[in-house]
Amino acid sequence: MSYGFTRRNHYLHLQFIPETELLFSVRKVNQRLCEIIDNSNVIVDVIFDDCYILDEELLTAITKHASHIKSFQIAFQEIVMDNFKFNNLLSSLAYAELLTTLDLSACPVSDISFVPYLTSLVCLDLSSTNIDDSQLKYICLPKLTYLYRSFNNISIYAVLDTLTILGIKYLDSYGIPCTYEQFLKAILFFPPICGIHATYQTVEDNANAIQQIWQIKLYCTVYDL
Repeated sequence: MSYGFTRRNHYLHLQFIPETELLFSVRKVNQRLCEIIDNSNVIVDVIFDDCYILDEELLTAITKHASHIKSFQIAFQEIVMDNFKFNNLLSSLAYAELLTTLDLSACPVSDISFVPYLTSLVCLDLSSTNIDDSQLKYICLPKLTYLYRSFNNISIYAVLDTLTILGIKYLDSYGIPCTYEQFLKAILFFPPICGIHATYQTVEDNANAIQQIWQIKLYCTVYDL
């Protein structure tokens, strides 16, 4: 059993959803609903599909169920707590051994030291966060297939280094300029790669990459050149 929160005629309603999902379509969850979340033991999927206020009380109530959660998606939410508290609460996800999808894009994430404990993780989105090269060492997950880390303060060298210990198939490094040689290294030296979202340093790099794609199009696709 799970609950969804919807706004109708300016009132909040708690409605039953025949799946174990926690869906938010209200601007702000009040204390009573936080208590309901806190006392539930069946939450599996946590999904914010629009910009809502995510405060300390709500995030604390949700992360209490970390051991049951399989999907945690809070991209582009309005975080109303300081970055230290936010990152500290996220560390509770270290207990989320069942977690397969984690989307923290556009959130003030700067510490992902809890990620190595997420051994079931398949999809990780860290786009537009505050992570840097020093944090990439924590992305060492056996089942990780989709990795999104576009528009971060990280270097393409650090991106390529992490590929040596990962078996990912789809890499999004858009907004992190790379050369044609670096692109070639990614697709030839790391054969699991079959999809790359890349940004090139020069027009020549872009043209060379396109030509290479046509030659090995069965193995790799580059998006949004």
